Amino acid sequence: MPQCLGAAHRYEARITVLLSQINQTANVSRGRGRPADTEKRAAVLRHARKQLFALGPHVARLDDIARDAGVSKMTIYNMFGNKDQLFDAVVNEICDEMENALTRSVPSDAPLEEALGAFGRHLTRQLMSDDFLWLDYVLAASEATDASAKADFFEKGPGRVLQTLATYLAQRVERGELKIDDCLQAAEELTVLWQGQWPMRRRYGVVEKLTEAELERRVSRGVRIFKAAYDPKTGAF
Repeated sequence: MPQCLGAAHRYEARITVLLSQINQTANVSRGRGRPADTEKRAAVLRHARKQLFALGPHVARLDDIARDAGVSKMTIYNMFGNKDQLFDAVVNEICDEMENALTRSVPSDAPLEEALGAFGRHLTRQLMSDDFLWLDYVLAASEATDASAKADFFEKGPGRVLQTLATYLAQRVERGELKIDDCLQAAEELTVLWQGQWPMRRRYGVVEKLTEAELERRVSRGVRIFKAAYDPKTGAF
């Protein structure tokens, strides 16, 4: 069995266990009292995301988030526990949005090029936004964030999205549409094809914001190159 297929099966099994644990926790919570106010939770997450992108996780303050969201700081503690867990929830929400672009917004039987194109546009649009580029800079430059915390942030954010893409590629391998031995490596290659050196150029002020036309061109070209490289019959690998 190719490495990526085994990894996909293990990943899907882990997701099943996690979903079961989440459902059990939710049932216990409902038994203890009324569910959390979803509108307040959404407001807290929205303003926490703004603070995270604008200031980074260490400079952002719960007092400011609570004020902007129109809730008390105690409400945030009750919902999320502490600031680290709040920002974990923000990162998870962002990753959910990216995963939805691949797993829910595109039919499971959609052509491979269409599915990867939809995911590529959504992911690249996010990663090349000023917010994400600034957050990347803040985390890299922050002396208050140690190496283990940065690694943890990567695994919960970009690493999780990369694994989702790798799992999706493994499913397409099972259908015989691609021939890939290492789906995680292939997922990394695909995201590089989509982005190229544009993020670096943007950080240095060499280029302006990516237009929708340029984004579409980059993603479409990247998907075509990727498909050609991993074609089951004629691919280079």
